[in-house]
Amino acid sequence: MANSSKKPILIKAISWMMDDPRGAGILLLACTLAALLWANSPYAADYLALSQIKLGFSLQLWVNDGLMAIFFLLVGLEIKREVLMGYLNSYKKASLPIVAAIGGMVFPALIFVSINHSHPENLSGWGVPMATDIAFAMSLLGLLSRRIPRGLIVLLTAIAIVDDLGAVLVIALFYNHGLNLRYLAVAFAVFLLLCAVNRANYKGLWLYLLLGFILWLAMLKSGIHATIAGVMLAFTIPIKASHGSSPLLKLEHALKKPVMYGIVPIFILFNAGVSLSLSSLHLAWHNPITIGVICGLLFGKVLGIFGLSALLVKLKWLQLPEHVPLKLLFPMSIIAGIGFTMALFIGELAYPSMQTLVFAKVGILCASLIAAIVGYVMMWVLSSPACKTHHPVPDK
Repeated sequence: MANSSKKPILIKAISWMMDDPRGAGILLLACTLAALLWANSPYAADYLALSQIKLGFSLQLWVNDGLMAIFFLLVGLEIKREVLMGYLNSYKKASLPIVAAIGGMVFPALIFVSINHSHPENLSGWGVPMATDIAFAMSLLGLLSRRIPRGLIVLLTAIAIVDDLGAVLVIALFYNHGLNLRYLAVAFAVFLLLCAVNRANYKGLWLYLLLGFILWLAMLKSGIHATIAGVMLAFTIPIKASHGSSPLLKLEHALKKPVMYGIVPIFILFNAGVSLSLSSLHLAWHNPITIGVICGLLFGKVLGIFGLSALLVKLKWLQLPEHVPLKLLFPMSIIAGIGFTMALFIGELAYPSMQTLVFAKVGILCASLIAAIVGYVMMWVLSSPACKTHHPVPDK
């Protein structure tokens, strides 16, 4: 205990951040602020030049196509775990989060399209307001964990898992750039080989990761975004334990902290920076892309998650988790409007032009800030210390 008290404050802070589920959200917020300050400082040109540094490919490509493939590998592992042994492993438990997540993706996209329907060149961004940033959302709920029922936290986790799966499908199906059938065939062949290795009951992770790297290279050349290789690889990792250790759970545990405390913050640092000069903000606030993203994230999530769920619960077609009152779904759906990491990622795919991308980024930043503040305040007002729970916030 004495040794612990002598640790420098910085080391203590880092240790707390790595051990507390809310730490990832705090780190992402710090990286966001750093990116914004850098992009609006006298050194803004250096910030823009950073992503274009060449290491075979540009640093931006290594981050967005390389490191983020590992992020998607973790996402895929979490989806598979939840479907096979988690909150989505039965119809009764999965029905509400699946319906809520689908509503929370469809309504934001429809709102964005309705606002941009007279601007066909903007419509490629319809997928931007669909995604919820689970790290920020869960960190925010973590601050309220002693006032809200655990079931609400589990419900948001399940919704986010389905939301991630939806985002993966959207990226794979709609954000590809000119398919190369030869490399696509190679990728498919490697995926079939991975499935065969799984069927052969092979448990060694090294072979899966080696084949996964080949799959990533083929996907990179195929025209489908290379990060999808991460999800495809995840679906072939065995979940059944071998000598007391599940390969899937082992890999998920190994990736969790490097991804949440390394890869995602690096992605945010490279992609969240945007000029916030008065002129750029004026242009953004009058641009349908910005308005569409903000309205999609703020109103679409509420309509899709709360509105659809409330209707079906009232009709007794769906059932809320135990001890979760319907009123708390409203601020939870607002908090789900924090669309950050995945929204920025889809924005990068939808708008190759930096000038257009700025409008989407401003919309994401503004909507996420409003959703965080309004959602937190409303959750505090509508919840009660009587709902206190001593359970920790679960990992996604």
